[in-house]
Amino acid sequence: MKDKVVLVTGGGTGIGAECALRAAKRGARVVVNYSRSADAAHATAEAITALGADAMALQADVSDERSVRAMVGDVERAWGPVDVLVNNAGYTSFVEFSDLEAMTDEIWRRTLDVNLMGTWHCSKAVAPGMRIAGGSIVNISSVGGIRADGSSIAYVVSKAAINTLTVALARALAPNIRVNAVAAGFVRTRWWEKGGDSTPEQVDALADEMAATMPLQRVGEPEDIADAVMWFAEHARTVTAQTLIVDSGLHLGMKAKAFSDTTQENS
Repeated sequence: MKDKVVLVTGGGTGIGAECALRAAKRGARVVVNYSRSADAAHATAEAITALGADAMALQADVSDERSVRAMVGDVERAWGPVDVLVNNAGYTSFVEFSDLEAMTDEIWRRTLDVNLMGTWHCSKAVAPGMRIAGGSIVNISSVGGIRADGSSIAYVVSKAAINTLTVALARALAPNIRVNAVAAGFVRTRWWEKGGDSTPEQVDALADEMAATMPLQRVGEPEDIADAVMWFAEHARTVTAQTLIVDSGLHLGMKAKAFSDTTQENS
């Protein structure tokens, strides 16, 4: 991955930040995208430069195609085409499945605009340059898109759509671009603290409770997802159109504890 250009959307915190740092440690030039989390994104970029790698933090709302195209243009002018795209930016609202009235059209639109259309916009924008030298797109999905169980109906539908989009893009962009996805289970990120309005102690208790419902009895960390992303990006030269589940076995049928109503965005 040395000297490759890696673009990570929603790269300031959590899974995105860990992917950015992993890529930098492998010698990549890393673009840390953000929409609202400017401080976190710049802090991640500074951490990368402290490692001796090149980094830039660039603002773009992935739900806005013009914004995405402008960002990709800036990257290409500075460093050349994107070699690896990690579509990590995400949004959710925590709404009980049974409360259909609370699942408003506004929530539907925002969820699909960021999660699904954001993945589409970024993939579409990098494709022309990436096709020339070849590259890899890795979409961050969720086991919720497979189990149809998670923070909201809109969220799990958006992630199921990303899984299908992954296969469709793999067909469309072969042979020079590989497209895969990582379906994450429960991962300890800031969403847990803000999503549930919880203290760190409460988050630890929730993690223990959730881990007990999983075959591997372990809640994921951002590093676990980043490991899978780096494998797809760096090593899986004959793998495309795949969704790798990284969830400690949660997809086998255990039911997770529901969250309270609130909203979170990773951008």
